[in-house]
Amino acid sequence: MKLLQQINTSIFYWLVMAFGAISLEGVALYYQYVIGDEPCVVCIQVRVWVMAYIFIGFLGTAFREKLIALRSMNILSVITSVGLFERSYYLLGVERLWDLDGSCEMTAGLPWWFDLEKWFPAIFEVKMPCGFTPYIFFQISMAEILFVISISAVLATLALTVSGFIRRN
Repeated sequence: MKLLQQINTSIFYWLVMAFGAISLEGVALYYQYVIGDEPCVVCIQVRVWVMAYIFIGFLGTAFREKLIALRSMNILSVITSVGLFERSYYLLGVERLWDLDGSCEMTAGLPWWFDLEKWFPAIFEVKMPCGFTPYIFFQISMAEILFVISISAVLATLALTVSGFIRRN
């Protein structure tokens, strides 16, 4: 438990979160603008959750030594990882044609006060309906990779959050 507490308060953990999320955004934008694979609504929703990781990672870096702020960043990181997991699972379900609700529109569905699609269309504009994601390597799709990343994020953030709430001796 002490190791998890040390990781939780280390600058390295929070920077890995921020720069890992920046890397995911970079890969998505590479596939969009270089490869030509346009994003669907679920892909854009995944980008919103990943963008939240960037902000949480940098805020955690700045405020990791203040207990209330650290716990707040931990809780936000768990919420974000669960949101990322839910969207990644849905995206994988769309790709594999599992029995999902089929609500795939041509808008990100964000509220007017958080209209990233309008404010930053180069990153958040929906370009196509839901379907298949591109293969990244070894016939592994982007949806499959996101699913594994999101499960790992849920487990890691949950473990670190729990460790942050346990009283230190």
